Amino acid sequence: MRSSVVCFVTVFFSFACGVLPVFAELDTSPGTNAVFVSRADVTISNCRGGEVTLLTATIKEGSAKSVLEVEAMLLFEKQIPPIAGPARVTARPTVNGIFMEPSRGMTYFPISQQCPTDITFCTINGIFWLDLDVAESMHPGKFLGKPLNINLAGCEGSGGGGAITHVTVKAQIVKK
Repeated sequence: MRSSVVCFVTVFFSFACGVLPVFAELDTSPGTNAVFVSRADVTISNCRGGEVTLLTATIKEGSAKSVLEVEAMLLFEKQIPPIAGPARVTARPTVNGIFMEPSRGMTYFPISQQCPTDITFCTINGIFWLDLDVAESMHPGKFLGKPLNINLAGCEGSGGGGAITHVTVKAQIVKK
């Protein structure tokens, strides 16, 4: 509660004094146990052209008896060019080229949202995970003791030219 009040007072006085707060892009890659990455004004292409990388993040080294957890969020702002009808934004992460849970074999379950046309923005978010021991047993030499390269890819499927969005990812290694 106290931190919320301090944050509100700081932002209020910033505006009152004519100083706008700065919301910069953030990238803590490579992280030892966790990484945080944020990108503003990312262009997402139309799905007809395939998924594009929205952002990447790296954790220095995968460890045994651990799970990699990834939280991703996209804040959809507008379509390029503006079209009639809702936007359909989809995204999914991979680690070292391998799909994260939830998935089944080569079938993955991305985060996806159909954004209404009558709003300024909408968000999509999801939580993904990968058991590093299981991943290593299926792909020897790819995860344990190796950098964990996280790639968030996505596309916009409404038939327009694409979309503008803000993208953020938090990834962390959690001991089992």
